[in-house]
Amino acid sequence: KKNGVPVRGATSRRYTVPKKAGIASKDVSNDYTLPSVQQSDEGSYSCLVTNSAGNAESNAATLTVNDPPVITTHPVSQTKDPGQPVTFTVEATGTAPLSYQWKKDGSNISGATSISYNMASVGQSDEGSYSCLVTNSAGNAESNAATLTVNDPPVITTHPVSQTKDPGQPVTFTVEATG
Repeated sequence: KKNGVPVRGATSRRYTVPKKAGIASKDVSNDYTLPSVQQSDEGSYSCLVTNSAGNAESNAATLTVNDPPVITTHPVSQTKDPGQPVTFTVEATGTAPLSYQWKKDGSNISGATSISYNMASVGQSDEGSYSCLVTNSAGNAESNAATLTVNDPPVITTHPVSQTKDPGQPVTFTVEATG
């Protein structure tokens, strides 16, 4: 029975092996086997044994199927100025314990093994895609990648040039910058 309801097709015959020369008599029965358990198989299982004298039901055994991780909140892409802090966070469900491994551009980040990944002060070298692999005994799930963009500070590529002009003449100063 599963949760007190008979399981269709889960019956077996029980019989006694006759005593033969030096072999003791013993009871033999089939087991109930689920070859590949699924979440829908979770429940309480018991066995009702009957014969001509009556019946007896076993104690219930509970089947719990571990839940693989499922990402419920993915990290969010962010744009920061150099020197600002950034935090990426992931949320997941699944059978505990869950383990976390943050990645940058597909490579593991050493020591980044918690639900959040923090950088106190970002620089240009921190730009990239950040994701988190969440694992447990039942499997793993990887978050969507979040992009970190670090604004480029302005850099003067062409400075204004000093000029000498007569009164009444126009003057133009030009500067070029990137960033």
